[in-house]
Amino acid sequence: MTLGGGAWLAGMLLAFVTSARAVNIGVAATKLVVLDHSAQSGRAKLKYTAIDPNVTKGSAEDLEQISVRFEVRYAEGAPAGAFTIPAGTSNGWRANTDRVATYANRLAPGGPSGVRRVVIKSGSGIKLAAQSLGDFPLDITTAGAPSGSVFTAVCIVNGPTEYCHCSEFSTCLREPIADGAGAKLSCRNGRPDTTCAATQGRCLGSADCVLDDWNGDASKLVACGGDSNTVTYNMTPSWCDLLSGYLDGVATQPLGAGGTLASDDPGYFLGATISSHYYLDLMLATWNKKPDIIVLAWGTNDVVFHTPEEIVPAIDTLVVWMRSAGIVPLVASVPRRCDGDGRYDAAIASVNAQLAAAYGPCLIDFTKITPPTAEWYVDCLHLNAAGQERRAIAAYQALKSAPRACASGTIPPD
Repeated sequence: MTLGGGAWLAGMLLAFVTSARAVNIGVAATKLVVLDHSAQSGRAKLKYTAIDPNVTKGSAEDLEQISVRFEVRYAEGAPAGAFTIPAGTSNGWRANTDRVATYANRLAPGGPSGVRRVVIKSGSGIKLAAQSLGDFPLDITTAGAPSGSVFTAVCIVNGPTEYCHCSEFSTCLREPIADGAGAKLSCRNGRPDTTCAATQGRCLGSADCVLDDWNGDASKLVACGGDSNTVTYNMTPSWCDLLSGYLDGVATQPLGAGGTLASDDPGYFLGATISSHYYLDLMLATWNKKPDIIVLAWGTNDVVFHTPEEIVPAIDTLVVWMRSAGIVPLVASVPRRCDGDGRYDAAIASVNAQLAAAYGPCLIDFTKITPPTAEWYVDCLHLNAAGQERRAIAAYQALKSAPRACASGTIPPD
């Protein structure tokens, strides 16, 4: 079987992936400035500075291991935005010494991140400058002025521990810019926030939280079902593997294989069964821990062989099945290809529109977060490290904000 001309290689991972140990550090931040010209010129800027002796970059000095996540959130929960900076010299890391780490991306807002420059000095401070509103965009223009504080977090993974440097800005000014074509948010004199509210969102710490121990086994496990972009491909950690690093105390586990479909089709690809049903049956029968949540990320291969009128009911069947098994399902949208082959674009758009209407806040947008451009893909079918990081942050943000109603199917409007 040939799926759109690509070779889909994958394998099932058998060990649960657990997150790096997270340490929250309250730091004094001097400024956060966001300028949104995107509606008029497609441009945006963000600058953040923290000066605090408690800043640490971590003890490791390997350029291939250090990564950063920067989050911003209004107190009332919206808007919220996030940037990711993947690890490695190929993604822009320039130094990682015993005291200083630096990152530069001259292609921003293109390249592996919207962030242009980062300087982290242990015992001194953090400076971050970006040329976009985030991989998960911070929409200050339509959201209006914050009614309360604005929270920030700079989370650094550099070794076995994640250090989240967190601040609360209680004094912020949001004002429109020329001709109402954008907005500017200026925050000053941020105080240390040891609760790290920026990483919490509406969900974590709230009564309306999908990310919970639904099966009562005193642990939290998120399963991720999908094809070769969900399981490890070509030794690149998948978005599901990376997701565990964002969800402190939550394990993740990919399942599936390359070439698999949501549809219960017979057949094999590269020796692996192509039906998602096989892998879900195996999960229910053999995993020693039952997942609390599952992200259903099938559909890319379905569009080659099925119509939207067949694909959406196939995904709906998986959703109903998982709910009946006591597992809370979230659904991921179907991404587009980056090779210019538009044969499947109409089908993908139709499937995604129907999924958005059906699942609302229980849908993870994998379509916009990794647009069909070569900078996010190895071969226009398989994600590179930067693309996997982007999907991880999309899943992370969705899990933070999804309501408990995703468990029952009584889903409120998005």
